[in-house]
Amino acid sequence: MSTKPLLSLVLSMILLVAAACGEKDEETEKGQVGQEAEPTNEAEETATDTPDQSDLPDPDLEDIPSIVAEVNGDAIAKEEFAELYVSTLHTYALQGLNVEKQDDGELEQQIKEQTIETLIGQTLLIQEANNRSLTASQDEIEKRWTSFKEQFASEEEFHQALQKENYTEKNLKEDIKNQIKVEKLVEDEASDINVSEEELREMYEELNHGQSSEESSSPSFEESKDQLKQQILEQKEGRHIQKLVEDLRQSGSVSVYLDHS
Repeated sequence: MSTKPLLSLVLSMILLVAAACGEKDEETEKGQVGQEAEPTNEAEETATDTPDQSDLPDPDLEDIPSIVAEVNGDAIAKEEFAELYVSTLHTYALQGLNVEKQDDGELEQQIKEQTIETLIGQTLLIQEANNRSLTASQDEIEKRWTSFKEQFASEEEFHQALQKENYTEKNLKEDIKNQIKVEKLVEDEASDINVSEEELREMYEELNHGQSSEESSSPSFEESKDQLKQQILEQKEGRHIQKLVEDLRQSGSVSVYLDHS
């Protein structure tokens, strides 16, 4: 199990959700609240074609500079870029998509750009959390540390994973500390976000548009309120964090050394 991509997951997801929420602002998700999509034959075929670990892509990263970017004086190293980039390619490959063969490399280039932007956003959020003197207590770090180790079958497997990633326990705890601080930053930013009854009804109607009460098998508005509220809160939080990252980037100093051509 790869440790570094997992440790970057919270920070990456914050940014990916933020970007997704920005795109969803003017359109609602297909389907209805409380209903699950039925699996299709196409999905089943994709699953059967999924490559095993030996078939996962091993991209040539020789042209990637040793420092891919600098954010307010903090360097983002090639190793950080490579870990997240390769992890993303593997995710696509496990879904049956060979990124390197798509659109003459256009998708691969887009993923490279998305990777560097995600790492820049992570760095900006960590810096802002530090600027606000947000901290992670030793107890919080130890609880997260224990939870992370429980993902492994044994202590030996845990240490083998660290060694495979050229990673130390000190590195791991530092990443955990940064995750906790950024989570607190998100909570701080989202503390005054509210959802009105009008917003809840509007989303419910959009999701159930065109269906009469007799035709619809979706839950009633009252039954859906908690789920709708959580969905709207996540969208608002995502847009809020996306705006924060944009503001921090504009007011800071960011240099990218990765060739986008």
